[in-house]
Amino acid sequence: YTFLETTLVTLSLLPHFIAFFSDVEIPGSPSALATTFLTFVLNLAFSLSVLGFMIMHISLVSGNTTTIEGI
Repeated sequence: YTFLETTLVTLSLLPHFIAFFSDVEIPGSPSALATTFLTFVLNLAFSLSVLGFMIMHISLVSGNTTTIEGI
């Protein structure tokens, strides 16, 4: 569920992130724009790290092994 939530937030912030680097005038204060940029980057990083854990655990479950046995 964490992966789904962080992916959803990242995808919903993607248009704002793209607009941040375009020449389009973006409404809002500079602090709101900086917060949006930082939130997008952190959500993307966390989503990708949780994706790695999810892939590892799916492979462990499909192989009927534990983390200790998988090493």
